[in-house]
Amino acid sequence: MLLYSFKNFTATKTVPDIPKSITESFQRLCTEYKYLPVEEIAQPLDFQPRPIVFYYLPSFASPEIQLYNDYRQQSSPLYIVLIIPKDNKNELKSQNEIKYEDYLLDSQLSEDWIERVLSSLEVKKESKQKLSKYIDLYNNLFTSSAIPMIVTCAYTNRIVMVNQATKDTISAKEEWLTQMNITELCHPDDMERMERNMASRTGERTVVRWCLPENNTLYIEFSAYNIIVNEYPASLVIFTDITQLIESRERERSSLSQFETIFDKTQEAILVFDDDGQIIDANRSAVKLFRAYNNQLKVSKIQPLMTDGLKKSFGQIWQTFLEHNQAKGITKIRDFENNQLIASYQLHKKLIGGYHLATILDITDNYQKNQETLCLNEIYRLLGQTQTFNEPFEMVLKRVCELAGYQTASLWVVDGAGKYLKNVSLGTHNFPESLSLASPIRLEHSADDWEVQVFRHGQAMRGKQMREINGGKAIECNSFILPLKSKHKVVGILSLCTQDVTLINKKHTSFCKSVADILGLKIVKLSALKDWDNVFNHSNNYICTIGLDGSFIKVNPRFCKELGFVKEEFYGKPFLQVVHPEDLGAARFDLDLMFSNNASSTFTNRCVAKDGTIHWIEWSATYESNTEIAYLIGKDITQEQSAKRQYLLEAENSGRILSSITDGYFMVNDQWRIQYANQAAEQLFDLDSQSHMGMYLWEVFNIHPYHPFFMQHVVAQDESREHSFIDFEEHSKKWLSVSCNPLNDGMAISYRDISTLKEQENKIEQMKSNLELLINNTDNYIWSIDSEKKLVTFNSIFAQRLAQKIGEQPQVGSEALNEKWSKEELTYWNSLYDRALAGESFFEEVSGFNPVKGEYEISEINLYPIYRDDEIIGVSCFSKDITEKEKYVRAIEEQNLKLREITWIQSHVVRAPLSRILGAVDLLMHDSQGNLPSAELLSCVDVSAREMDEIIHEIVRKASPYSPDSKSPADNLMVS
Repeated sequence: MLLYSFKNFTATKTVPDIPKSITESFQRLCTEYKYLPVEEIAQPLDFQPRPIVFYYLPSFASPEIQLYNDYRQQSSPLYIVLIIPKDNKNELKSQNEIKYEDYLLDSQLSEDWIERVLSSLEVKKESKQKLSKYIDLYNNLFTSSAIPMIVTCAYTNRIVMVNQATKDTISAKEEWLTQMNITELCHPDDMERMERNMASRTGERTVVRWCLPENNTLYIEFSAYNIIVNEYPASLVIFTDITQLIESRERERSSLSQFETIFDKTQEAILVFDDDGQIIDANRSAVKLFRAYNNQLKVSKIQPLMTDGLKKSFGQIWQTFLEHNQAKGITKIRDFENNQLIASYQLHKKLIGGYHLATILDITDNYQKNQETLCLNEIYRLLGQTQTFNEPFEMVLKRVCELAGYQTASLWVVDGAGKYLKNVSLGTHNFPESLSLASPIRLEHSADDWEVQVFRHGQAMRGKQMREINGGKAIECNSFILPLKSKHKVVGILSLCTQDVTLINKKHTSFCKSVADILGLKIVKLSALKDWDNVFNHSNNYICTIGLDGSFIKVNPRFCKELGFVKEEFYGKPFLQVVHPEDLGAARFDLDLMFSNNASSTFTNRCVAKDGTIHWIEWSATYESNTEIAYLIGKDITQEQSAKRQYLLEAENSGRILSSITDGYFMVNDQWRIQYANQAAEQLFDLDSQSHMGMYLWEVFNIHPYHPFFMQHVVAQDESREHSFIDFEEHSKKWLSVSCNPLNDGMAISYRDISTLKEQENKIEQMKSNLELLINNTDNYIWSIDSEKKLVTFNSIFAQRLAQKIGEQPQVGSEALNEKWSKEELTYWNSLYDRALAGESFFEEVSGFNPVKGEYEISEINLYPIYRDDEIIGVSCFSKDITEKEKYVRAIEEQNLKLREITWIQSHVVRAPLSRILGAVDLLMHDSQGNLPSAELLSCVDVSAREMDEIIHEIVRKASPYSPDSKSPADNLMVS
């Protein structure tokens, strides 16, 4: 608040004195009060304090007014209060004789005003005396209060003083704080809200952030109030540190957000239920697990869904949950389609808002695989030492039935003559009446029997089948018949049956096949033991046994004869010692693979006889982990290899053709060893033309044989069909298109490098994405139609505009001209599309109401034909809002019209009075003898000058933007 000094009060001596009553009143003001609020006198013209001088003007005579004007000009730094006779203020101002706009008081009003001011000041003085006794109390309260408080200047917001609670709260010294503006403590993002609150000072609570030294940020809730400190207006800021409250709320919000994310996206099924087990809520995984809708789960209870556990009944689980507030384990569950699953569960009591939480995870596959693994290990153990079809086989079949859900299992083998299938196991029978499966089945005349079909074709069969039971009756069974194979040869049959078709779990198919493979190998071993000695001694094949260290244990006579050694020379000798040096690496790998996998294997290598001759031998090897002995039977294929080399020579021309193609081409044998690679393959995979022959195919890619990339090749071999796929090959860092074609004794594989094509596809996708972003990040409407006037593409703002117009979202392929439009609109737009489809590129201006913006607008529409091979296939359309542009153009045109009117006035209307004034002045200047009537000439000049003054006012009025004739651009813009 600005104050004006009365201390140097004076009354001017150049005019008659101010009346004594007024003078005495002013003297009293100057004596008792040094300052007076400016509102009690007048609104100041500037912000600098100036001494006040009271000037008394008793009359309106021109000399007195002239004296005042002169005094005023000389006393410009003073603030002059001009006192004039009563009721003459308006008259004096109307004569326009006072040059300065000082504050005017008439004599009567001056006395009343001074008395009123004196009375007001007396009241204020008494109030101030009454309030003085509360000042000490206020200071003590401010200093000792536990509430942080800050006093700031009401105008600048500069901190004046702070109490101890403030310094303790924000950990800052008072010297540093009193140098700051309180708004400077505020975070930039919260600055506007704090300044608005400090300006109003209504006590409104506002939360902001204060940035303090050492990167310390506090959340502050403050309120500001108007107070008076040392007779000056100030602001009292009371605040509270709510940083911990805000952080705790953020943690709660973050925890709730994380829980909601976990609840919606976790793979575990989550059920929320009350004390009675009634389900309150369920997540998506629970809906998927129980094969039900969310509403179905919410009307169900948790008890029927969780059947008896594997080790505890549900009653025991529920009792444990009630006593210990939680329970966990593995149980059986049943979904809404009556399927039974195995799941792990955890129950938590009162975890969410008084409700309980159950997390359930389907582990059926893992549990089943675990049980299958345990069962297979037990089967290996049972069959490990048996040499006959006796009790261990009965135990194996019983364990298969228990795990896979069958009621009976039987083992069949072909007799020595190959004419009958004989049941060599009593099996396990849980039927009410025994099936008559013990009778041999004749292979030549029993084609209707499933066992015979499986034996002949080597393919498993599953389905419903009529079975005879004792007494001549027949029952319907669900049967699963599997062949027992050894080297793709069927050596027996495993028959599984059950009457309860709902209990068959097809997920155990792989387990049953694994059991069939184990039984097939065991049957082969048992059959082989009978004639092993005869076969060993009289076979034309090379037969030997080797230990885990790779040394010979026993060799047959044919082996010794062909290689030229005696038996004693083999005993203790390493098998690799008779292998050709070039095949040592592959032979060592084949043996290691057989020993590590405990499985049969087939491989080929060259052996060197004592006389140096080379023999190509194809080995079939079986390793028995119990005895740590490997059985190797070799077939001499030297002649076949010679024939194959001859074949390869004859196929050289074909090889030249393969070498000329751009795709990489490999031929591998049935062991995946490379037999041929064309030049493109060598360049594609950076291979040496000689060293890659005989390599395993997976070595080309520097991966192991179970790598997913190589396993896709194996699909063609396992399924005996052509198989193609596309994958990224990590070793060469290329995208490859692979085609695998099975051959009689191997595989033909071609590789095509499609990395460039993949890059182009990625660029096309990126360009498509960029184009969508471009057309959707603009305020212009963009769309296109085909030749049948159907929408092809459009951006989001066009879709929004059209949806509000027709009441539904537009779709690609929908009609561009909707039947909900008016007839005039359909006719108009139909004509525009016809012109563009005829090959014309043009633009049109259209005006109308835009429901998206809620106002009328003018749009410029551009239409361009779309060509493909010189044929128009559609139209590209662009619409741009030019409303503001049109408003601006029309405003410029109206301004130009005004300027032309002003120019015409200046060039024509002003000329006439100006000419008369110039003529009269010229006459007066040349009339040296005073012959001309000066009064008439001066009257003429006066009339002409006043006329010119009116003309100038008219020009100013027309040029003013607020003149009555002017109109805003918005008023002149008319849109339909």
